[in-house]
Amino acid sequence: MAPTRFTLRSCAMIFVLLSLFASACGSSGSGDAASDNVATAEDSESDADSSDDAGGDSDDDDSNDDGGDTNDSGDIELADSPLDEFLGVPSFDPSDAEASQAQFEEQERARQEAIAACMRAEGFEYTPTDPSQYSFFEDEDGPSWGSKEWVEKFGYGVTTMAFSQSEVGPDLIGYDDSQFGNGAFDPEDDPNFAYTQSLSEAEQEAYEEALYGDQPEFDPETMTDEEINAVFENHEFTGCQNEGQLEGDFGKQQAFYQEFGDEMDAMYEAMESDPRVLEAEAKIEACVIDKGAEYVSEQDSYEFYEDALEPMRSRLYGQFDDAAISGPDVESMSEEELEEFYNNLPQPELTAEDKVVLAELQQEEITSAVASFECGGGFENQIELFNDLRIDYEQRFLDDNRAALEAFAESN
Repeated sequence: MAPTRFTLRSCAMIFVLLSLFASACGSSGSGDAASDNVATAEDSESDADSSDDAGGDSDDDDSNDDGGDTNDSGDIELADSPLDEFLGVPSFDPSDAEASQAQFEEQERARQEAIAACMRAEGFEYTPTDPSQYSFFEDEDGPSWGSKEWVEKFGYGVTTMAFSQSEVGPDLIGYDDSQFGNGAFDPEDDPNFAYTQSLSEAEQEAYEEALYGDQPEFDPETMTDEEINAVFENHEFTGCQNEGQLEGDFGKQQAFYQEFGDEMDAMYEAMESDPRVLEAEAKIEACVIDKGAEYVSEQDSYEFYEDALEPMRSRLYGQFDDAAISGPDVESMSEEELEEFYNNLPQPELTAEDKVVLAELQQEEITSAVASFECGGGFENQIELFNDLRIDYEQRFLDDNRAALEAFAESN
């Protein structure tokens, strides 16, 4: 099986998504700082070349006898991203869960305060949500994401994260839903629930409009993916939630990816074809085959296992499709009647046959993922190589797009 290039893209998207998500509303960098980074890009090019050379040698230095990378990601000090420096935003180190969680909480608090200020200006109360109750980067009760221990338990995280632990039972693997009690969201957990319930129906509608703004309208049954994407691309988002996301670092990054998204996609595609990546993937594939296992890339695994799970999911959750509940006149129901109607729907439940199939899929996925990890695949093993590549390619991007980036810095 020819090697496919997913691990690198996984690392790339993790860095991009974490940076976008957790920079929701931190302290924004100035346009002058961005201009200074563009102006000094040439001075950093030699450093990028050095990282290029270093990245090319890293596989041989850190490989075990099976061709795997034995580096502990917790020992890797990742250099700051040239692109983050240009934007004036902090770089994320996914290998440092504690620091990432703290950074997320700080920036999310600022975003929540921005939403509250916007809602006050609209004449409503809004209590900021405490972000410390959400742990996106740390799991005190389990192994860190991407570590060998995590892979040994969850594999690639496809079939093992498809259903909750309460759904699959004690003998299979599911995501932890204990924090949700019986699995149902309690609206009283929302600090704004009591306030919104004190409003009249008309005031509640005005509150939601002020908070969420006008939402794009589309019909997934009759529209193609391209048509739906076009609706979102052309829609002008409003509301205080949107205003909060446009504040500070997150707003600057959104503006950047709107303007340079195609160029960034091309950059990541070029990274995937870098000789250092191809060499590393060839070593991983050869090592997995030597172990007597079939080499399956992480990307292929996602597609394969999602397809394998689709019949099970369709049967379990198909009852909630619009067509399945079109009999009753739900539009004429009160909120209490709607709640009772949905609560009385049969709850999705895996059958004994489903669990047998799921057990086989989970074992297959974990075996494949562990073999790949032991041979140098996976996020924890690939993060240092990606960091070297990221610095190199981001610096080239800054150099090649100097004029456009200077114009962007002046207007943002």
